[in-house]
Amino acid sequence: LQDKPALEQVLRELGFVQQGTLPAEFFAGHHHSMPFYHAQWHCWVEVHTALFRSDSPQGQIAAFQPATLQAERVRLPHAHASLWRLTDEVQLVYTAVHWGAKLTVVGGLVPIVDMLLLLKNTEHTLNWNRVLTLCESVTAARYLVLMLAYLERHQLFTVPADVWSGLAHGRRSLGRLGMRILLATIDDYIAGGRALGGFTSEAMLNTRWYTLLGEGSAPRKLLQLPWRILFPPATTGRYTPARHMRRLGSLLRGVRR
Repeated sequence: LQDKPALEQVLRELGFVQQGTLPAEFFAGHHHSMPFYHAQWHCWVEVHTALFRSDSPQGQIAAFQPATLQAERVRLPHAHASLWRLTDEVQLVYTAVHWGAKLTVVGGLVPIVDMLLLLKNTEHTLNWNRVLTLCESVTAARYLVLMLAYLERHQLFTVPADVWSGLAHGRRSLGRLGMRILLATIDDYIAGGRALGGFTSEAMLNTRWYTLLGEGSAPRKLLQLPWRILFPPATTGRYTPARHMRRLGSLLRGVRR
């Protein structure tokens, strides 16, 4: 958004106030400013300059660069303003990438429903060839493959064979076993609401999710996963014996159940 300061000033004049749980420093270089909230209208607004942070893998996807987004717009009818939205094809890819980029246990089904509704409403108009072009990036392809596989797993949508062929690079990056683990994670914890704890704590699920959906080959990520579960990179005191005794006890209790 090129006129970000002007739009933010308009929001302030309308009574919106910037607020949030994160400090202002967090939003330096972020893809949107601190959210605006209107107390009377109970309305939140985020002013975006991009779909993702430019220094993230998702922000490097060619389909989400400004020039592409400018070309992938559809005008919305409005009597007094010039309004645009992204094409259905970009919305499809963006929904999958935004969903997969961060594991959300509570509310993680909402983007899946969004995707299903988008697919149903564009059944006869969606340009799958354009979707595949937007997913030339293996990063985008991985996320879309996982979401489509989940819908097909539960017979909510049938993915055309030529689409699966066009997403082969994303499927290879996940691998069969990696895909099975991720689909089971969605079933058990996002859709199923299984209790978290021990080796299935939120931190452990994040490790599983980000490793298997990360960059690199499927065999390499599978080899990395056990090590990262035992020694999470960001965990303080991860090498202390007491910590691993607690985790071993948690694992044994889970096995006995």
